[in-house]
Amino acid sequence: MIHPRSPVFNRLLDRIAQMPVVDCHEHLRGPEHDLFGGDYFLSPEHSVAHLMLAREVIAAALADLIESGWLEEEETIGIAAGWLYNNPNRFYRLGLPEFVP
Repeated sequence: MIHPRSPVFNRLLDRIAQMPVVDCHEHLRGPEHDLFGGDYFLSPEHSVAHLMLAREVIAAALADLIESGWLEEEETIGIAAGWLYNNPNRFYRLGLPEFVP
């Protein structure tokens, strides 16, 4: 588990906390442009670790937004599915079925 006071946790939490504002602009750019990644192209094990870290931080931040009343659980499932599955699936043309919550 990521320590809630780590700089990585705080940066991603700040980014996710902006979602209600970003949501207003999704009609202009679309949520399909949101991706995350790293520069671990020579080290696949670091890519896996980065994904595990990001998944934990995203889950904690979205749970916080649900508890604070900013988002409903159904909305956060859609956000997480987009960031972690649907957008990479489209970007890398994996051809997997889209996840629809």
